[in-house]
Amino acid sequence: MAKLIGNDDDNVLNGTAAADTIHGRSGSDTLSGKGGNDLLKGEEGNDSLNGGDGGDSLDGGSGNDTLIDNLGNDTLRAGEGNDSLSAGDGNDLLFGDEGNDTLISGNGADTLDGDEGDDLFSAGAGNDQAFGGEGNDTFSGAGGNDFFDGDEGNDSVDGGAGNDTLIGGVGADTLKGGAGADVFKWGLDDDGDDDDLIADFQQGTDKLGIQGFQWGSSGISYNNGNKTVNFDLDDDGSFDLEINFASSITLKSTDFVPF
Repeated sequence: MAKLIGNDDDNVLNGTAAADTIHGRSGSDTLSGKGGNDLLKGEEGNDSLNGGDGGDSLDGGSGNDTLIDNLGNDTLRAGEGNDSLSAGDGNDLLFGDEGNDTLISGNGADTLDGDEGDDLFSAGAGNDQAFGGEGNDTFSGAGGNDFFDGDEGNDSVDGGAGNDTLIGGVGADTLKGGAGADVFKWGLDDDGDDDDLIADFQQGTDKLGIQGFQWGSSGISYNNGNKTVNFDLDDDGSFDLEINFASSITLKSTDFVPF
């Protein structure tokens, strides 16, 4: 077990096979935990942190940092700056912060949270969850059954293969389910005026989940050659939600799931 603390220079600090604690301090530091359940903190500067194997906790601090971890159930925190977070195998937690961050999951069931900034999410083969937060975010899935929530901003959400759940949130979002039986969802707090687009809705396979919508009592109107569908969710004669489709569509009751 080692406890290593850097200084204001650009430090290179290497841990051991045991559980290490490593602090970079100021400077653009390179920290390596190697084996064991390690705690690595970059603090100030543009740092590079590699936890290695084990259940590690990595905190980039301020600066444009690169955080990498391999085996184990790890926690990676970006801090301020435009950071890159990459997890390996295991069920990992990745947290962005201020800045335009890149969050890449591995093969486990990972949770990714972008927070502020225009973030890029790349999900691995597991069943991942990703939350965009503020900013215009981009999501891409792989082979798992993923849950992607764009939250605020004009987001691009691609579920990839698998049975995914996609939420655009507030903003003009583009949603693509990819292969699999996907569910596209809208909540009551989502802004219905921002022209969301579903790029690949497959009737009979994919579903819509719209909070407050009731088939047979909520109003539906078609425009733009049946590519645009407006929904009156509270039956007050005005439309609350607009969804655009890539091709002409006439919706059926079987296209919806409860939400």
